[in-house]
Formats: sequence, C-alpha cells, structure tokens
Amino acid sequence: MENTYLINLPTEILHHIFDYCDIETILLTLGRVCKRLRTIVYRYNRFHLNFTERNITSVEHLLRIVPNHSIISLHMDLMERWYETFNSLVHKYKTRFTRLRYLGIPEVKDEYSKNLFTNENSIELISLKIDFINRPNYAIFSMLSSMLTRLNVQKLYCKWLEYNAENMSWPIPCKLTYLKLRKCLYSEYRFLLHQLPCLKILELEECIMNTEQMCTPSSNISFISPLTCLIITECSVPIECLRSLILATPKLRHLKLRYWKKIFNSVVDLYDWEKFIRTELNFLDTCEFLVSYKIAPDDKIKLQSILDPFLEPFWVNEKRWFIGCEYVFGRSTILLYTIPISFHFYHCGGVCYAISAKNNNYHSIQRLSNHKFTNTLIKLDISHGYVHEEDIQYLVPVLENNHPIVMMYLNRNWIKNVSVQRIIDALQNNTTLTILNIGCNGLGDNGLCSLSEGLQKNMTLEELYLCNIGIGDAGVKSLAQVLQNKINGLKIISLASNAIGDDGARDLALALRHNKTLAKLDLTRNEIGIPGAQYFFESLQSSPVKVSLEENRDSCHLVVKAVSRIKNDQSLTKFSLNKIHFNHVAAEYIADALQKNTTIEELDLRYNSIITPEIIHLANILRENTVLITLNLSNSWLDAVSVQYLVQALKHNTTLRTLNLSYNYIGCDGVAYLTELLKTNKTLTTLDISKNQLEKYDIQSLCIALQINLTISEIFCYGNATSLKSTRYIHNRLCANTTFKALHLNANHPDKPEIRILVDGLESNTTIKTFDSDKVSRTRHTYYVKVIESQTHRTLFTLAMTWVPIAETTTEYFFSTIANHPTLTTLNMRQNQSSDADLDHFGDIVRNNMRLTTLCIRKNVIGNHGAQNLASGLRDNRTLKTLILSSARIGVAGAKSLADAIQDNTTLTTFVVKHDQIGVQGTEYLANMLKVNKTLVDIDLTDNQISDDGAQLMADVLLQTETLSKLNLCRNDIRVRGAKSIANALQNNTTLIVLDLTRNTILREGAHYLANALEMNKTLKEMYVSCNQIGDGGVEYFRVSLEKNITLTKLHIGSNDITNTMHKEKLYSNNLRDLMNNGFI
Repeated sequence: MENTYLINLPTEILHHIFDYCDIETILLTLGRVCKRLRTIVYRYNRFHLNFTERNITSVEHLLRIVPNHSIISLHMDLMERWYETFNSLVHKYKTRFTRLRYLGIPEVKDEYSKNLFTNENSIELISLKIDFINRPNYAIFSMLSSMLTRLNVQKLYCKWLEYNAENMSWPIPCKLTYLKLRKCLYSEYRFLLHQLPCLKILELEECIMNTEQMCTPSSNISFISPLTCLIITECSVPIECLRSLILATPKLRHLKLRYWKKIFNSVVDLYDWEKFIRTELNFLDTCEFLVSYKIAPDDKIKLQSILDPFLEPFWVNEKRWFIGCEYVFGRSTILLYTIPISFHFYHCGGVCYAISAKNNNYHSIQRLSNHKFTNTLIKLDISHGYVHEEDIQYLVPVLENNHPIVMMYLNRNWIKNVSVQRIIDALQNNTTLTILNIGCNGLGDNGLCSLSEGLQKNMTLEELYLCNIGIGDAGVKSLAQVLQNKINGLKIISLASNAIGDDGARDLALALRHNKTLAKLDLTRNEIGIPGAQYFFESLQSSPVKVSLEENRDSCHLVVKAVSRIKNDQSLTKFSLNKIHFNHVAAEYIADALQKNTTIEELDLRYNSIITPEIIHLANILRENTVLITLNLSNSWLDAVSVQYLVQALKHNTTLRTLNLSYNYIGCDGVAYLTELLKTNKTLTTLDISKNQLEKYDIQSLCIALQINLTISEIFCYGNATSLKSTRYIHNRLCANTTFKALHLNANHPDKPEIRILVDGLESNTTIKTFDSDKVSRTRHTYYVKVIESQTHRTLFTLAMTWVPIAETTTEYFFSTIANHPTLTTLNMRQNQSSDADLDHFGDIVRNNMRLTTLCIRKNVIGNHGAQNLASGLRDNRTLKTLILSSARIGVAGAKSLADAIQDNTTLTTFVVKHDQIGVQGTEYLANMLKVNKTLVDIDLTDNQISDDGAQLMADVLLQTETLSKLNLCRNDIRVRGAKSIANALQNNTTLIVLDLTRNTILREGAHYLANALEMNKTLKEMYVSCNQIGDGGVEYFRVSLEKNITLTKLHIGSNDITNTMHKEKLYSNNLRDLMNNGFI
C-alpha cells in the first residue's frame, strides 16, 4: 500500500486538521513546508487568535500576512492592558475582523464597558465571552443588553455575572441560545427563562434557595421554555423545589446537577432522587449528577446497599445510566454519582483517598483536587490521622475482595483494637497485599497475637511495620511462631520503639534459625540488653538476615558486634571501642572476650564513662593478657580508685608498653599509685598523664620514681601545674637518664627559674629526640634556643613550638640554629606572633637544612612577602616532603610564587594551603602547577573561596594528573555547577582516592552528579559531602550508585537535612558496605 503523507491529504481534511492548530503553527511551520501546503494555508479561513503577554508581538506580525476575512475567533488571555491592545487591533486591522464570530475578553472594568463596541457595527458575533470585575449596575447591564442586540450574539459566557432581575433586563427580542452565569436565585429562575425565549442551554455555577422571595410574582409566571439543557454546578435547591423548575422546561433532554451542600440528610433522600427521576424526568436522554452525603459516626450502612436501588433495570437497561458510590476517608462522606463522571471535585482538598464501589467491585482510589478523574491505587497511604475509627468498615471490603492494592499504610491513626482485628480478619484470605504498616496504633500484645494468627494463613505479605504499637515479649512470641513457618513470605519486619526485652529477642532469634525468607528485622529503640543481642549473633552466624539493634540497653548492638569480632577475627591486632559509654554489664562481656584473645595488641577505649564497676573488669584483662602492648583510656572519667585497680593489675603484666590516661581525674592519689608502679615496672615505655588536675607535688613524686625507672622513654605531662622544686626533679631525671627520647610539657605555664632549670637538664641530655613546648612567654624563649643549640650534635628530630614568640634579639640566632641543625626533620611553628621580616628566615631554613622533611607554619601571617622567600628556598631544597601553610594569608601573589617553585620540585608530596585567601586566581596558578608536577599526591585547599570556577580548574587537573590521590576542597562555596565539573572529571580519573567537599552547597542536584560519577569511578575510596544540603533525595542518589560501586569504603553525609527515615547515627560509619547492607544508606 502506498504511504500516505500529510501533503497528499485532501484540502478539506487538512483544513479540519488546521482547526486544532494555533496560527503560528499554521503560518510559520506548515505554510513553509512546500508550495502546495502554502497555497492550502492561504485558502484557510477559520483562524483562531489567542493573545497573551508573551506572544502579542509575534501575533501582530502574523496579522500582516494573514489572509483577509479569515479570522473568526479572537481571545484576549488575561492581559493587563488588553483593552488598549484590543482597541488598537480593531482600528488598525479592521478588515481582518469582518468575519469575527467568537470573542473572548477578560475582566472588564466599568470604564471599559462604556466604550466597548460603540463604533464597531460591522462585527457580527455569534459567541461572546466576557467577565466583569464588579457586579454590573443597571446602566452597564443595559449597555451589555444593547450590545447583544447590535452584534447579534447567540452565546454569552459571563462566568462571574450574578443575575439580578431588578437591575438586568434582556433585549426584546433576545436571540440568546446559550447562557452561562455565576449565580441565580431560585425565585428568579422562571423570570430569567421568560426573558430569554430562545434559550436552549443554561449553565449556572450556583442556584441558591432564597426563602424570603419564594412567593414573588416571578415564581407564578406560567410559560413553556424551549430549554433543552440545564447545568447547575452547585445546586442548593431541595428536590421538591427542583420539581417546579423542571415543570417549566418540558423539552429538557440533558440535566447535570451537583450537590455539595447539606441538602440530603439521609440515604432516604437519595432514594427520593430515584422516584423524582422516574416521575418527573423520565423524558431525559442524559442525566448526570453528583451528590454528597454526610453520614453519622454510628451509621453502619454499606456502600453496596446504597448502590443496590440503582442496579434496577430502569437505570441499567432502560436508561443505560450507571451509578458509582464512594466513601471518602477522614470526612465521613458518601459520594453518589453517574458514570462517567464529568464534575471537578473542588471541595476535596489537596488529595482525597476513597473507597469506590461499582457493580459490587471495591477499589481504593486517589482523587486529586480540582480534577474529575481518579487513580486506582496500588499504594494506599492513609497514615498520620487520615483514618477515623468509623472509616475501617469501608476499608475491609477492599481487602476481602482482593483489590489489586499491594501497599497499605495505616500508621499513626490510633485506631482501636477492634478495628485492627477487622483488618486482620480480612487479611487471612487476601492474596494481593505485600506491604502493611499499622504502626502507632495501640495494638498491644493481644492485638499482635491476633495479627500473628491471621498471618499464619497469609502467603503474600512481604513487609510488615509494627513500630510503637505497645508490644512486649508476650506479643513477640506469637510473631516468632509465624516466622518459624517455612511457607511464610515475610522479608522485612520492623518492631522499632516497643518494649521488647531479652526474652522476646531470644524467641525471635530462635525463630530466625528456621526462617528462609526474612532479610531485615528492625528492633531499634526497645529494651534488649546484651544477653538478647547475643542470641541474635549466635543464631545468625550463617544467616543473611540483618538485625538492627540501635538504641537498646547497654549499647548492645555495638558491644555484641565488637565481641563477636574479637572472638572470631584471628587477624585483628588493633581494636577500638571508643564512644560506646558501656556499663558494667558490657564491660564484663568485653573483658571476658579480650581475656581469651591472643592477637589484639592495641586497645582503644577512649571517650567512655569507665567508673569503678567497669574498671574492675577491664583491669582483669591486664592480669593475664600476654599480647596487649597499647592501652588508651583517655577521656574516660577515671579517678584515683580506677587507677588503683589498673596499677594492681599491671604489677602482674609484662607486655604493656604504652598507657594513656590523659584527660581524666586521677589527682594526687592516682599519681601516688602510678609512682609505686613505676618503681618496679620494667615494661612501660610511654606514659600520658596530661590534663589530670595534678599539682606540683604530684610531679615531684612522679619524677622521683622516674629516677629509678629506666624504661620510660616518653612522657606526656602537659596541662598540669609545675613549680621550682618539681622542675628540679625533672632536671635531675633528664641529666641522669639515658633512655628518655620525648618530652611534652605543653601548657604547664612555668615561670623563669623553672625554665632555666629545665633547659639545663635538656642541655645535659643526650637521647631526647622530640621536644614539644607550648605557651611560653617572649622573655623565656632565649632559654629554648639554648636547648636547640645544645642538641646540634645530638639526636633532636622533632621540634614543636606552639604559641612560643620569637624574641627580636634572638631571631637571627634562633633561625640560624635551626637552619644548620644536622638531625632536625620536623619543625612545627604555630602562632609565633612574629613580623614578616622575622619570618623571612623560613626561606633560609628550607634552603640550608637538608634533613628537614616536614615544615608546618600555622597561624603565622607570613603574607605574600614571606611566601616569596619560602618559594625561593624551595627551589634549592631536595628533602622537604610536607609543607603546611595554614592561615598564613599568602594571597594570590604568594600562591603564584609557591606554584612556580613547586612546579619542578621532585620531593614534595603533601601541600596544604588552608585559609590562605588565594581565591580563583590563586587556584589557577596551583592547578597549572599540578598539571606539570609529578610528585604531589595530596593537596588541601580548604576555605580559600575558590567557588565553582576554582572547582572547574581542579576538575581539569583530575583529568590530566597521574599522581594526585587526595584532594580537599572543604568550605569553598562550591555549588551545583562546581559539583558537576568535579563529577565529570571523576568518571575518567584513575588516581584520586580521597575527595573532601564538606561544607559547600552542592544541594541534591550536585549529589546526583557525584552519585552518577561513582557508578563509573573505580578508584575513589573515601568521599566527604557533609553539610551540603543534599537532603533525603541526595542520600538516595548515593544509595543507588553504591549498588554498582564496589570500591568506596567511606562516605560521610551527615548534617544534610536528612529526616528521621534515615538512621543518622549510622551516617558516619567507616564501613560503607555494612552501612548499605543494613539499609542505612
């Protein structure tokens, strides 16, 4: 068969197609295809013009080329200056509108109506659509009446016109056949029809019952109207009064009515409708109605019983009118309507959920506001107070009749147990529902037992949510019996926020041994302790089910998981249990596992509240353990009694070398216990007792013990008080000791004599390798220069001088000593309050010291000038590996100088430029350097205002670099565009391992770009996007991408406006795979 093309169609068919196109499409598109279509277009004579604010210029241009006498419709669409535009068009293009038959104009002001069409007698309209801002007075309506006569209008649309018989008189004779008005009183209805003898279609937005004017003479007018169609969008006229209106229109064939107001008081009134239609409206061809009926809470009527009278042969066979019925949840409202329905549901509000009954079939539906269509639901969400107790009776038939609903959410409605029981009974034979949420409904143990009985026969339910329903161990026992059923299909069960204890946990754990379908069990926020959690870990060693135990007693979810790892992981050498805040039960459980472990060498218990009951169990570890080397108990609320138990245990320990007791409250009694230990202990090499509220006498007694002890090589004692006498003890210890390697005395606030004594001791010591000084006044600094000089031919490796001002008289001497020091490898200078001229010496240090590998300059404002001198030294340096410039304010020029120096450097691997005001221009210099440099692997540009443009520059680097593995762009005002640039680069990058975008504003869209990049990237292991306003949507993008990405191990996404549907405490987990498997991301 030969193909049929548009240009081959007959002209009549093409013109019919044009009737559905706008003038721009016809003239500018179709008219330019070929000569034939152009000719056909210019023969077309039924153009419709629609003027808007946007297209007025283009349409006026088209009017110059449109064929004469071919415009039949003109509509001015809500234009602010429509009146001026309309008058201009009528005068300018008068010959174009001689065949105008349809005119639509927006809201008319009083001053416009006086001059409208006064001089345009050549136009003969068929249809006029016009609206008034204010109710027209007698004079204005008279003008409208005169206009209708002059223009020969047959159809009038006045949507907001309220008819008033006293002020409105229609022309005689009036030829109107169609009329649409806003409102008409019942008492004036007959009078309106009498004035319009040709009217065939009448459409009223409202027909209002007015009892005061029921007996006006207009109501007694006797005549026969030719009206064939009556539409009342909101009728408030009772049935008996509606009969009198119908009697005046015996030729009526089409009736359309909607009742929203409380006209019907009972179902009996609805049946009167049937009688009325049978007797008075039997001649109708079509009848459409929508009736709203409010039922009482104790009314138990069924939807099908309401529908039954409308299933009689008169409705179904004779008239072929089909009726539907709905019950609206939360409103106790019945809707009765004809099918198909053509009304808009203006009074339903935003979203309406209902149960619909048609021909004995029940459906759950969703009806949108201002919409006449419905969506048959497979997901019914009537949670959060949407359902009332009386609504349940209408929900049950949906479940009993296997309506294709698969998800139902009834949570947070607090429906009573009796109603829940009705739902449970309906579920027994249901074969479609797969998800049920009835949380927060006061079910209780008895209700759960009933539900469990119903689930024994149900084979289709896959997800069950029972959060906060007031259940305990008794109710859970019945649910456990359901899980033991091998033919049960449940995959997800949530029992969060209940009162389930250890017995309930035991029953569930035993049931899961036999269950083959369950994948996730949520038991967060219950009362399960360590024994209960242990049941799960013992029962599920080989099971894939994921059990969530967060926010239960004794931090059981962390403790039991940790203990399981301690017992089973034979390769474990380092283990951390910080920030768990376990109690004595957990401590005993952990201690028992550690006592039997033979691999863990380092144990971190920081940030826990470890008081006397807990420390007893942990001290027992040290008595017999023969592998533990490092124990960290910092910030654990230890007191002197706790130290006593530790010391007693350490007297029998022969392996522990490092003990950290910093930031506790051991006091003088605790130091006394440690002093006795140090006199006899032969294994401890490092002791940290910083920030323990020690007095000067405590330091003295400790130093006495250190004179005897020859194994301690490093001691941390900052943040405690010192005196002249205690410092002499330290001096004696430094002079006599040959094993001491590190001394940390930060923030001890020594006075001048103590400094001198300490320095004398340091000058005599030949083994010290690390010296850390903090907060020493400018006048004391000269003594520390002597220390550095004394170590020139010895073994000082690390020098940290924080808050140590450099005296002006010793600047040259100080820097010269450091620059020529033969062993110093690490120099940390922080906030030394020196001038730019003083800090120029950093260039000399880098240039002359060929052993220095790490240089840290924090909060020393070296500025552009200092950066230039530092860059000069870097050109000659071949040993420095790490350069940190934090808050140095080097600016754009400083960034350029350093970039030029590092470009050809072959040793530097880490470069930190934080808070240094380099901006986009400075970033460009560094980016160009990174494209050339072959050794830098780590660069940190935190807080430099690089914005999206700077992010684009770094993205270009990622596309070209062969070495960069870590990039930090934290707090740089990077938005969606910058995130997109970096994401595009990540798709092809094969070197980057760590990316930090914390505290920017990438939003959900930026997270989407990054998530897509993760699906393709094969090397990135850590990504930080906290504080970026990505929301739940952004987290979901990452979750989906991680189903394909197998390399990322850390993803930090906290502080991102994530709602309670996400378990926020899990977002910082280091083990991303566990995070995903547990469903938290």
